[in-house]
Amino acid sequence: MKIKSSFAVAAMIALGFNSFSQSKYATTKWGPELKGSKRGTLTETIGYDESGYYVRGTEKGDIYLEKLDKNLNRVATWEFEEKDPDTKEKYSFEGITYFNDKLLLFKTSVDKKTDKATLYVNNVNKKTMAATGKTTKLMEMDYEKKGGGIKFGVSMEAAMAMAAEANTKFIIVESREKQKLLIISNPTPTDKEANDRFGLVVLDTVLNKTWTKNAELPYNNKLFRTQKWVVDDAGNAYVLGKLYKDKVKEVKRGQQNFKYHIVAFTSKGENKVDYEISIPEKFVNDINFKVNDAGDIVCAGFYSKMGRTSVDGCFYTVLDGVSKNVKVTNVKEFDIDFLTEGMSERQEKKARAKEEKGKDLELYQYDMDNMILRDDGGCVLVGEQYFVKVTTHYSQNGTTTTYTYYYNDIIVINVTPEGKIDWATKVPKYQRTTNDNGAFSSYAMEVTKDKIAFVFNDHKDNLNPTKQGDIKNFSLRDKNGIITIATVDNAGKTTRESLFSAAETDVFIRPKVCEQFSESQMLLFGERGKTEQFAIVSFK
Repeated sequence: MKIKSSFAVAAMIALGFNSFSQSKYATTKWGPELKGSKRGTLTETIGYDESGYYVRGTEKGDIYLEKLDKNLNRVATWEFEEKDPDTKEKYSFEGITYFNDKLLLFKTSVDKKTDKATLYVNNVNKKTMAATGKTTKLMEMDYEKKGGGIKFGVSMEAAMAMAAEANTKFIIVESREKQKLLIISNPTPTDKEANDRFGLVVLDTVLNKTWTKNAELPYNNKLFRTQKWVVDDAGNAYVLGKLYKDKVKEVKRGQQNFKYHIVAFTSKGENKVDYEISIPEKFVNDINFKVNDAGDIVCAGFYSKMGRTSVDGCFYTVLDGVSKNVKVTNVKEFDIDFLTEGMSERQEKKARAKEEKGKDLELYQYDMDNMILRDDGGCVLVGEQYFVKVTTHYSQNGTTTTYTYYYNDIIVINVTPEGKIDWATKVPKYQRTTNDNGAFSSYAMEVTKDKIAFVFNDHKDNLNPTKQGDIKNFSLRDKNGIITIATVDNAGKTTRESLFSAAETDVFIRPKVCEQFSESQMLLFGERGKTEQFAIVSFK
């Protein structure tokens, strides 16, 4: 299961770090403890090169950029200022990315006289982390005063979440091998009956414009909800969204009320092709897609017989990038052994009895997080159970609302080069936290030549449960906390062990901001209170 890498292999570094721990599958080398802030935290790992690592964070609402050297010492910090100290022009920070060996900072300004919003880019000095040099204009759009201004995101998930609350937005995405940047502007439609319109700009590796287009979707803006943009290395743009039948409602009269569509803009935006993604008699409740090296659109997702919150199986389909025909379509209904994996004996007995009576048994609330394309033409799909419960308590003293975040089992699915869904396996995990947005939950993922490793906060008893289905919740206050590494090989076999215990460090890891930066190494970040610490995990 050799995975196609989208980065160069970093040199292995023998470092004299402050602490060292070792497991069978990986070694962890910690950098020094750093002083942080209770009102601030790391929000993004941006990139790395031979001189160090680049990260972004927030503190008391302010945005800062930092550089760490190879020993994980903090060597440069720069705080973004909304007002340019030289020109006095006011800007909003929109994001930063590492592209073609450069750090690029994006920002917007608004001209209230003309109601125009403009997106700019600056290079960031790698030594000082300050935005320097010429400010280059990239794109302009009409500005709608309502809704809080411009929204932009290098992360598509974050961009779409922000865009849902905004009347105007810029979104920027990178191609898989970082050969192209796609910029999307989406002004608020003035005509509620009009089709969705976007301004598209595609840039090459030196930020020259490859093509620009005022693109229009073939759907009314009230009924189409954009979910994801992709640009391939040839510069073609793709948008995934939900098209509702008559009103924005997931289910109507017990039936799915929408279809997923992918619209491709090819030949420098001159050609527009619409693909409908559906599985007959199945409720497709989550989908992800990528474009492979041949230009084919590779789609995968979960489906259900029962509705939008449950999962009964998965599907995989490939659309030919030239003929536009469907090359491969396969579905896999999860069998009873897979569905009951990780359940207690009592739960499994109840589930099997339900199946014997002919009743549907499905999983609950899974998202298709990752799609990993392999060199051999196959792929690996990764999903995670995620949901939020909101509880409101009323008393004489007022109203208290509690948000409980659940990040549970991971699903790994292998697809052969021929498009056959070969096997599916679970990595049992139980993470329940309250009022923290799941900051210490979920997982970090490392893709190696023939394995996938998942790193996450865990309870030590989950390594060797005393009985079937006995998976305990991890807690930031629990002395039994460990950081688990769960490795899935190319046959679907999972090996689980402790990477290190929480007692070995003064911090808990934040999996969502940990980042793979080479074929065999990952940058970890941990914090507790005002203490922050980075580590390098090297996988064997």
